[in-house]
Amino acid sequence: MELRQVRYFLAVAESRHFGRAAEQLHVVQPAVSQQISRLERELDVRLFNRDTRNVSLTAEGTAFLEHAPDILAAVEQAAAAARDARQANRVLRVGTGSGLGDLLGAVLAELATTHPDLSVELTRLKEPERLRGLAAARLGAAVVRGPVAGLPGGLSLHQIVTEPLVAALPAGLTAPARRTVRLPELASIPARLPSRKENPVLAAAIDLAAQRAGVSVRRLPHGTDDDMLALIGANALSWTVFYPAKARTLARTAPRGVAFRRIAAPQITITTSLAVRDDSPGARAFLQVFRKLCARMLTEAAAQPTARTPLCGRRAGGAAGVDRRWLLGRRAAEHQQRKCFQDVAQSLFVVEDYLTLLHQRHQLVSVVVPIGLLVKVRDLRGCRGKDDWRVVADQHHAVKEGHFANHAVLRS
Repeated sequence: MELRQVRYFLAVAESRHFGRAAEQLHVVQPAVSQQISRLERELDVRLFNRDTRNVSLTAEGTAFLEHAPDILAAVEQAAAAARDARQANRVLRVGTGSGLGDLLGAVLAELATTHPDLSVELTRLKEPERLRGLAAARLGAAVVRGPVAGLPGGLSLHQIVTEPLVAALPAGLTAPARRTVRLPELASIPARLPSRKENPVLAAAIDLAAQRAGVSVRRLPHGTDDDMLALIGANALSWTVFYPAKARTLARTAPRGVAFRRIAAPQITITTSLAVRDDSPGARAFLQVFRKLCARMLTEAAAQPTARTPLCGRRAGGAAGVDRRWLLGRRAAEHQQRKCFQDVAQSLFVVEDYLTLLHQRHQLVSVVVPIGLLVKVRDLRGCRGKDDWRVVADQHHAVKEGHFANHAVLRS
């Protein structure tokens, strides 16, 4: 039996006319008659009484009519279920939380290349809701931090990375060359931290570290990332913490006066894991890419130079390391100019000694100087032995690239 035969039978039974049924089905009348005859032979019954004027159902035809619509409906349901299953394999819903920074964007970009047919939907939920959604199959994967007592069957938990928390604090409270800050130092000023109800994993980790260090952490109301960094950069004596991936993202745009340092003595670490449904191919693909990019970010962070804070107070790179090319801020440059460049026109050795001193103290490879000294600086030779300082940007380029007006960049 073919589905086409069932459809033709229903059309004839409804119209009680082979010609009108053929018009409804957009086929010729002989094709309808032929398919009905084949159906009758397969069923070994007569479905219609035919004469020159009328077409009527036989008793067998009436009995078949009661079930024929169910046949087509069941086929449609089966086809829809198959399409839904295919679509479910192409759409992955991932439960996420805070602190992932640029990592999720990198994962999605990688998946778009390696699995172009997979569509990922991100859902921001609290961690208990993520786990419940995963168990109920509303999610295919979920980012999890902290220990998980147990997962239902069909789910698995994969530890991805364990990283130390990063503190954001006023730049004036730490030295530019430091990479870490001790928790007892931070405890001297209040912290802007999420409540224990809002982020129990983070709160528990900080409480445990404070207990080990023998200090107490005073808490202030927690706000948005932008608001907290603005307050910290404005010399409001407070600090907050971020997960490393988020800190690397925020450090590129943080307000002037904010420094990012890993917390040490004692170190506060958080483990990031990914819980996935074992029956989801999309979740397995997401896990593979998530793990690979986390490892890549750790490798890149470890390969960066020693972390330092630029003199202007803004981080030029991630929390684990920044570019060694510092730029002197306008105020610092003017201050040093008054101290060291009082008589440049009469003695170029002052400029030479100044640049050499900067290199020896801070390992500078770039420095900003007032544009008015360019004529004198162009004639310098032998500042670093066989290497020369040379102008690599004129006034227009310096302003265009976001440096300081009336200053130019020199590079060794």
